Amino acid sequence: MLNIFTKLFNKDILNNELCNLAINILYSQRCQNQVMRYIYEPVKYAHKTGSLDYLHHDVGIMNINTKLFYIGISIYDSKNKNGNKNLIGNLGRVIYEYLNKQYI
Repeated sequence: MLNIFTKLFNKDILNNELCNLAINILYSQRCQNQVMRYIYEPVKYAHKTGSLDYLHHDVGIMNINTKLFYIGISIYDSKNKNGNKNLIGNLGRVIYEYLNKQYI
């Protein structure tokens, strides 16, 4: 996923118009219940979530003060069949707060 997101944001795949379309779709994701779950400030986050039984993941690129950061969190072998979105949300908040303090 890192390679795909990197190529997409560097416009190394497809053409510029299609890359921009794909990036805008990723920025417009309505599923905000994982990495963005406990981040209450407006943040640009182009991402894709996914899940299977006992597994959840959220991967994408977060834009913090015009700097881009790849975030990928995958929780597997959860004790809960529905995975653990709360844990991903807590990790997302900690990552965001750390990066936001570093790059103010």
